[in-house]
Amino acid sequence: MTDQQHPITPPPELIAKWAGSMCGYYEAARWGADMELEACCEYMQHEDFHGFAKELRAARRPKPPSLKEQANSISFQEGPEVIRLDAKGFHYHGQFIEDAGEAHRLLVEFLRKHQPDSDWRHAE
Repeated sequence: MTDQQHPITPPPELIAKWAGSMCGYYEAARWGADMELEACCEYMQHEDFHGFAKELRAARRPKPPSLKEQANSISFQEGPEVIRLDAKGFHYHGQFIEDAGEAHRLLVEFLRKHQPDSDWRHAE
């Protein structure tokens, strides 16, 4: 037998770091998944599947929303998301509400239910 390590065996420094960490298993699993993802993407690029490599990386490691995207979105929720306002408009229980009057009515209804001490009124 040889003393060679498998190409995706983590270096001893990382193993020592993970062993002393409360999140060591998570970090080790993440590192292994990252190594696998990079190997797959490298193979796909080598075989002239550049577009698929980008799609795979985007699907496996999606970028979190930017601060600007987060600032342009407001969510009201109790458990699962109920109301979301974003650049596309008003969403109620995941469904886009096109009618502004209906959106207003649903928002006021939600606020009345969840903040009963406030005097929420419909526009007159």
